[in-house]
Amino acid sequence: IDPLGSCFITGVPRQTFAPRGIAIIQGPKVFAMAGEFAHQYRVIPTDNSPHIGDSIRLLMGDSRGHWESNTLVVDTTNLTDSTWLSISGHFHSDALHVNERFILVEANTILYETTLTDPKVFRQPWTMAMPIIRFEQGHEVLEEPCFETDRDLPVMLQDHKIWTGLPRQ
Repeated sequence: IDPLGSCFITGVPRQTFAPRGIAIIQGPKVFAMAGEFAHQYRVIPTDNSPHIGDSIRLLMGDSRGHWESNTLVVDTTNLTDSTWLSISGHFHSDALHVNERFILVEANTILYETTLTDPKVFRQPWTMAMPIIRFEQGHEVLEEPCFETDRDLPVMLQDHKIWTGLPRQ
């Protein structure tokens, strides 16, 4: 069962290409993304600071970015293996390394390219790309809450490895 069913966040790179809205906020030394699903957000420092230590693992990983002309290049490491790459069950390990490029194509379009390298899961790196289209003027990204009180969730998750241990029904 997709970890999203347990209200986990989508992880990287799935937050960017999931079919939900994201707000992009740019500051002088940071690039941030706030997603509609389950309070997820991502902060990408662009101040040349180093990655955190290898022993620290995060659901959204540790991202660092820099600008190459009109392109934000983001390097993400330190991911856990608790997220999926898609709803179809495409998994990854804690060795996943994500390199992303956010290319400003024109005023309302960013070309998103990402290369995934995970020597524990994939034989070779692979790349995907898609456009990110700006929402219409006035659109507000709103929270899409996770439904922790969904009564179907315990039945669906009772045999799953992340199940919390409530009695079977």
